[in-house]
Amino acid sequence: MRITRYLSSGFLLALAVPACVLAMQLPALTADYETGLIQSARELRASVDRHERAVRAQYAIDAQDDGGLIATLQKVEPAHAKALGDDILTWQRLSGAADRIASVSPLLQPFAAMVDLADDPNGDRREVWRTSRDRYEIRLTLDAAAISYGFAGFLVGALVAQTVLGCGGLIRRARRRRLRARRT
Repeated sequence: MRITRYLSSGFLLALAVPACVLAMQLPALTADYETGLIQSARELRASVDRHERAVRAQYAIDAQDDGGLIATLQKVEPAHAKALGDDILTWQRLSGAADRIASVSPLLQPFAAMVDLADDPNGDRREVWRTSRDRYEIRLTLDAAAISYGFAGFLVGALVAQTVLGCGGLIRRARRRRLRARRT
């Protein structure tokens, strides 16, 4: 009976500790995603600015804001205006997503990132997410958010382990009852 207790405790720890470590990664992964959004938005804005300077020089457009430039360019070259407008919208979506994630508390940032990724019809942010995820290296940070997520992960892992062990106990007891019923 003691060995069963040791095995069940080992199983509980075997599920709870990895769940804790995985859950502790969420805040750091979210920070990497937010950084990726900011970098992508900056790179895209720099590209848009270069594009706008070239358009202003080529077509002698005096409009200073994005909307005025696109409206004037629309009259001269509609396809060019549409491409520039799409780039500006993508920049706005990326920088808006980074701002939304940064605006909530660090404890809620992983949830804000998940909501943001769920509402991405164009796939711009998903591409940044894939890049962030692929480049992510596991690290243990000991800030309040990581510790909170680690504790929650440990509890979930322990709950899953207890559920599995409980189901195993139910199956074992049912099997014993069937064996006793056959003997009588």
